[in-house]
Formats: sequence, C-alpha cells, structure tokens
Amino acid sequence: MNIFKRSIAVLLIIALITPMGVALADTIPEKQGIQSVDNGYLKISVNPKNGGFHIATVLGDKLNKDDNNKNLLYPSGDYDTSFTTLRVVRDGKTKDYIFGGKYRDSELEEIIKDQTGITAIWSVDGFTVTQRLELVAEKTSNHGMVQVTYDVKNTGIPAEDVQLRILMDTALDKQDYAYYEVLRAGDTGFDLVTKEEAKKSKDYGNAFFAYNDLSAPTITAYSVKVGSDLYKDHEKVIFGHWNNLASTAFDYEPDENMNFTNTQNTKYLTADSAYALYYDLGAMAKNSSVGAGTIYGVYSHAEIDPQEAKVTVDISGPERLTLSEDKKEYTDGSFNMSALLNNFDSETLKRIAVAVRIPDGIKPVVNGEAKSGYSHAKPYVIKYENFLANQTRTAVINFKGEVRPESQYRKIILDVYDISTPEAAGDKLITQNLIGTAEHYIYCPGGVMDLPEVSVLSGAPDMIYHEGTRYFYLSGTGFSALETQLEMGYYTMHLLRIGDLMIDGLNMKNIGSYEIDKKWLDINATEHTANLLLNEKLPVGQYQLLFKASSTSGLKDITGPAMRFVVTDDPSQKNSTYGLI
Repeated sequence: MNIFKRSIAVLLIIALITPMGVALADTIPEKQGIQSVDNGYLKISVNPKNGGFHIATVLGDKLNKDDNNKNLLYPSGDYDTSFTTLRVVRDGKTKDYIFGGKYRDSELEEIIKDQTGITAIWSVDGFTVTQRLELVAEKTSNHGMVQVTYDVKNTGIPAEDVQLRILMDTALDKQDYAYYEVLRAGDTGFDLVTKEEAKKSKDYGNAFFAYNDLSAPTITAYSVKVGSDLYKDHEKVIFGHWNNLASTAFDYEPDENMNFTNTQNTKYLTADSAYALYYDLGAMAKNSSVGAGTIYGVYSHAEIDPQEAKVTVDISGPERLTLSEDKKEYTDGSFNMSALLNNFDSETLKRIAVAVRIPDGIKPVVNGEAKSGYSHAKPYVIKYENFLANQTRTAVINFKGEVRPESQYRKIILDVYDISTPEAAGDKLITQNLIGTAEHYIYCPGGVMDLPEVSVLSGAPDMIYHEGTRYFYLSGTGFSALETQLEMGYYTMHLLRIGDLMIDGLNMKNIGSYEIDKKWLDINATEHTANLLLNEKLPVGQYQLLFKASSTSGLKDITGPAMRFVVTDDPSQKNSTYGLI
C-alpha cells in the first residue's frame, strides 16, 4: 500500500493548495544524483531535485546489532514522503509552501554537501529557507542522530505570521509504522501512542521515541527537542496515520479513532505512522531571520565499552538558559533533564544508584524546592531496585539555575553505580562499581559578562619535523570556552595542507586536509595555552590549523596566521620538545 501512497498525498496536497493561487509542478522529479553523508553510525541522504531527505542507520546503536543498516524514515523514490511546509500570512491571506516544491518564482538554489551534513537552499514568495541536515558530532550525547534545522529569512515584504511544519514519515527497517512513547513532562513515565492525537510541547519531556514491536523491540528511533537558543523548538506534535497527515499541507485535526498501527483499519487497510512538528516563527519583518529544528536518530553509544559498562545513559535537556530582561534570573525558571537508562546486561541489577553530579550555580529541585549542598563531589542520588535485563527506565531531574556575573558552560554528570555488591554496603558509590555514565553541558549566560572571544594570538614553532612526536604550542584568549566547545562538538579540529595561493594571508589553496581528534590537544584553560601533539607523518609543506565550527553552533571558524607552520624533512628540526613550556 505504501508504494503508491506518495502519489495519493501529492494529489491531495495539490488539491489543497491550488485554490490559494499556487500550484506544484505537474510531474515529480525522478530520483537521481542523491547526495549522501554518513559517519559510520547514521546516514543522511538528500534529493537535489526537491530537497527531500531520508535517514537510515549504518552501524546504528553499537550495542544493538539488530538495528544495523535500517531505515528510520520511509525510503520513497524521491524522498518526498517526509516534507516541510512553510506557512506565510500576509495581509490576512494564508499561503502554504512545501519546501523544494515548484511555485511561481520559487527556486531550489543550491545543494551543498560537506563532511558533516547537507544543506539545501530554497526560495519562495520573498522568503529564503535554508534546510540543514547535520550529523551530531562524535563524543557528544546525541551522537548517532541528525539535527534537522531550517533558517527562514524574509527578504520580501513583512509577514504578520510565519509558521513551519516538519512531517516525519516514520519507518523502522521495512515496517512502515511505529509505536510511539512520549515522556511525560516532569515525570518518569511514558504515554504509549498508537492512535492519532496532538500533544503540546510543554506537556511532555525532552524526547519521545518510536519502536517497532511492543514486546520485543529491535529498533528504536528517538525524536529529541533541539534545546538551542539558535533554533526554536516545536509548539506541538501530531501523531497520525501518514495518509491523513500527508493529505494536508499544514492544518490537521486528529481522528481519535484512527489506530495507525492497525493493518486492518477500515479507512486505509494499512498501518502507516508519521508525526508532524509545528513551529510558530511569529511575525517577520523584512530581512529578519528565525531558526527552527529537531533532532532524530539513534543513540550510537560509540564510547561505551561493554566489558566495563552495563547501563547506557542517554541524556536530553536544554543546551542553554535564557536571561530575563533585568539579567537577574533565567526566564526558564526551573528546567528538567531526562535520562533514559537501559540495562543492556544479561542479568537483573538488584539495586542501582544514579549519582547526579551538579556544578556550582545549579541546584536540584525536589518537591518544588531548590535544594542546596550538592556538587560534583557530593551528588544528588536517585535509587532504583530490580532493574531487569534489557529494561529501560527513566530519570527526570528538575533543576534551577542561578545567574552569576560571568557566563559559563556548566556540566552535569550522571554516574550509575551498582550498589547491590558487598563492597557497596551502606550504598557506597565506589569507582569499581561504576556501570554507566554520561554528561551534559548547559550554557548559562552571565548577568555582567559574556564568554570571552576565543582567539589564537601566537603559535610556535614556525617549523616542525615531518615525523615522530612533535608539539605545536598555542596561546591566546578564551581557551576555557574553547575547551568546552570542543567537548560539546561545536568545533572540530583540522590541519590543512596549503598551496602557494594566499590572499591577505588567509585565503589559501587547500591541497590536503587532516581531521585531528580533540584528545591530542592539551588545553590549560587557566593560562589560555594549549599544546597540540602531532604523531602522524606529514608530507613536507605549509600547514594551517583550523577549528571548524559546526553549522548549527552559531560560532565562527577559528584560524589565522598565528596557527600556521611549515613541515620540513630537515633533520636539524627534529626536536620533540618544540612548543612545550
């Protein structure tokens, strides 16, 4: 049934939007020249003809072999069963435009593929919409997922209201429907969703997930709130049968009797699920811009050693807090962070403790009251009993942030301990019983000072031998922020081999590129210095160090003449202590 569902939807959408005075092209572009990027765990693909996209696993969750090379969205020939709609209201008239569609004066301007994602730029009716699918950086909590964002810019006349809808056509492997579970707001429970319904974003937690079987799921996909100051989160989500949701470009009233997991439902005789995220971008003046987004995929658990850990800890929560106008408190008031705990061991864990290690400036909220006295050294503890093998439990912790003069990245750590062993008598938290851990950074703007700008003012030496153990020394400003931003995946480190072409000392012909793991950069945040260890053999030539900002971070690349050196095979330059202080 799903083979021809796309053509049904397109006809219904055309019927819906044609009375508004706009129409899609008569034909659907053929699948060709698909652009794809993967990181070994997740693969994203974009159709250059319409900007439509597809998401699938490669390795997926490292601890779950059953989810290797599986669809997470329906793989239609043109990748158009998941689609995004821009709604524009001008002079009281409402028009809906499907991203990548062909309308009067519309244009799919450009498809840009890079190492971490794919960007599609499309314009219509005085708006330029930039769609970005970016693989979440390694060694961050959402690795294994893709961040889907839209930057909407009004280049035309003002619009009194602009909204966005992202429709995700869920498919898990070859199964075209899923069972959804939604984390309750401020609670540890989930609501199972198998029939059409709408939920306001504020009424549920930071995530919901989709799985392929009620009793023994083998594939689970997660939808996580973006939690960023750069991109708005959705106002509501509607779960529904794909045919119903896709028959509308925007508005839809759920049919509460429609069970989208029932293969014998009377309307379509097919099970087919999807969900639509609705965003309110507000009034937009000329040349104004607003961003919106979501995160979707699996938790890769790439950093977990199954010989040491027994529990995965998957955290979702806000990336930053927002200051009130008087800069005395955070407008969010209290905020919550949720963690999905999965016992992937083959045995029941009789008793575990989740130690919430809290930084200065953040307090846990218990029964509506912010509690003092907790820190990284003295954690707030939550205990569980009889944690069954392959069971998932939820920890939801409420916090209150305090405004300090200076801006900070504050790190919350969740450590899981087995406290059922004799060594843990008295509920001791001992290192040998640590069976799971995760961390989450939150940017907390200061009431007086923002974070210092990161800049590299000097680098040494100017010349480095081409092999062996070598060091390149850096000094500058804002290195404490740089250290955290590298940890959060906002920056990746690259060494560019450059040619003779230079303009203003910065624009260079790149004739080779090497990505460097952040573990080789030793940062002294107090002194604002760093040592970069180089242990790979490099071709002779001139090199430029680059801290490349992710497209969704809102940060700028860091580079410059001070971060440049020459690699030589002159034996007189063979000195591994270069750069060490």
